[in-house]
Amino acid sequence: MRTFVNLMILAVVLGLFACSAAHRAPPQQAAPVSARASATTPTNASAGGIRLTPQNTKIGFVGSSERTSQSGSFQRFTGTFELTGDDVRTARLVLDIDMDSTTTNIPLLTRHLKGSDFFDVPRFPHATFVTSSIQPSATPGATHVIT
Repeated sequence: MRTFVNLMILAVVLGLFACSAAHRAPPQQAAPVSARASATTPTNASAGGIRLTPQNTKIGFVGSSERTSQSGSFQRFTGTFELTGDDVRTARLVLDIDMDSTTTNIPLLTRHLKGSDFFDVPRFPHATFVTSSIQPSATPGATHVIT
């Protein structure tokens, strides 16, 4: 279960990056991107649900270009993960991320990510993600496609 939650959060973060840039550039072949998300001792939100908070979950990302890569994270968010039964395709993940909590270890990059070139935090202070589909993936290194 912990591994699946990690993969779900990873997919959400990668999806946020893909969605934020989708309207700015033509589609390209996806470059390998790595991200790390971890969950520890989740708190039950309801029967079959887990409440996700910064106290029990980390949402991290690694953005890369041809020359470099840089990791970062979101420090403030709330969410729930619900799995009914054993079929992961029926799971539901809901995340609300405070985009002003975006951080990297390079202050100039953090400021740039919050600006209009990326997240445009003044106009879009929160990002909400709700799964619409979870399907097995044939891509090496990915267990599921989450949209």
